[in-house]
Amino acid sequence: MKRIIASALLLLIMGGAKAQQSFLENQKLFPRVGVAYREREEALKSEFAKKGLTYPAKYIYVRSFKLDSEMEVWVKNSVTDTFRLFKSYRVCSLSGKMGPKRKEGDRQVPEGFYYINDFNPNSNYHLSHGHQLP
Repeated sequence: MKRIIASALLLLIMGGAKAQQSFLENQKLFPRVGVAYREREEALKSEFAKKGLTYPAKYIYVRSFKLDSEMEVWVKNSVTDTFRLFKSYRVCSLSGKMGPKRKEGDRQVPEGFYYINDFNPNSNYHLSHGHQLP
């Protein structure tokens, strides 16, 4: 389940805005990223079509609810559009406890707004990502 969620997020995030094209091309040079991209892209396109959404989404908002162990992925293709729910996922496990992330290594799930700036193709958790505050 984690692998499917990570792959779907990878495609959603990397398939987005044209400004990220160099990010996509750079990340696809890693074999694990390329495989995840090839394995999931057609299924993701199909899910978008079934919901009347345009693939790839240019704007992606991931909303996570720690207490409910649920994550939502919202998408839109224009600044003036309203975000539409693409998919909800059950989260299998969480680390840490309720409350904000205070420092690296505290095992807390980050809260707030972040930009995804890379994927770790050598992660023990399929394709973890690096992020930074806006």
